[in-house]
Amino acid sequence: MFLPESQASSGLPRIKIVGIGGAGVHIVSAISKRELPVSLIAMDSSSATLDGAGHLQSVRLGPKTSRGLGCGASIEAGVQAAHASRSEIVAAIEDAELLLLVAGLGGGVGSGGIGVVAEIAMQMKIPTICFVTKPFRFEGLKRTTIANTVLADLERETHGVLTIVHDKLQAHISKNTSLVDAMSVGSQHLQQVIEQLLHIVQVNALINIDFADILSLFRTHGKFAMGVVDSAGSTDIKALVHQAIHHPLTSVATHYNATGILVFAEAGEDFDLDNLNQATEFIDEISGEDTQVILGVNSMTGNHPLRITVLATGIKPIASGSVALSLPIVRGR
Repeated sequence: MFLPESQASSGLPRIKIVGIGGAGVHIVSAISKRELPVSLIAMDSSSATLDGAGHLQSVRLGPKTSRGLGCGASIEAGVQAAHASRSEIVAAIEDAELLLLVAGLGGGVGSGGIGVVAEIAMQMKIPTICFVTKPFRFEGLKRTTIANTVLADLERETHGVLTIVHDKLQAHISKNTSLVDAMSVGSQHLQQVIEQLLHIVQVNALINIDFADILSLFRTHGKFAMGVVDSAGSTDIKALVHQAIHHPLTSVATHYNATGILVFAEAGEDFDLDNLNQATEFIDEISGEDTQVILGVNSMTGNHPLRITVLATGIKPIASGSVALSLPIVRGR
């Protein structure tokens, strides 16, 4: 993953990332290799999963009810295990200023646990956003139904949910790709968008986006989308913004409205004012009158490829028409 050379700012917010269940713990374990200035927590009922998480802070869910084993595909067992460890969950997250929950939906601990942790966090008034994966269709109707139920609850009760639907991966991998490799593509992409969000908060950019800006975008509930696109030699910033908005793995719908949008451009020293104007013009073309937009630019020494990140929050799909991301206030420092 491309990371700028700018140094992170001092006085960073207390951000905690919690991986819940096997898939969530796997993703958070991968993030731990980046040595980012955040707290990483693994939560599962399985002793084997937590032991595999190595040095991560861990919370064993329902040690008496699950006896160190997994919960299978039982969401009820996952809920029960999380409720049994409520005090440990509270102790693990209580000083967070932003909580990121990561889980694979459709099974027991991930589906049952993330809802309980989210409920606890919201009761503690901790800003909470979720990053989840949705199972392949061939995994069965039961797992899909569980995932859809949990998603509906999370979208209603937390500040935002980003979902990677595994069925969308088929358009981006070869026919001979193994199931393990296919699922890792979704996990790696989820890891990338989480790391990029943290990077935007922490880097000292030329036109900076701070923690308060990020929180202001997540002032409502519901779906959010995030795309990260590299130029690969192209400098057409309008096209890159469009690609990021409609990223195939994280876009919510072809046409939608959003309560807020963030556009963050990273490039070398040759990034000029015209590029910024093009981005703003494109935003104007797709905007309405009610939504906040925040613009950031990070200029780095040397020759770096242009990278565009777009984050759209409070998404409401619409039936037809062009993408309408209402963006009246363009901010950046």
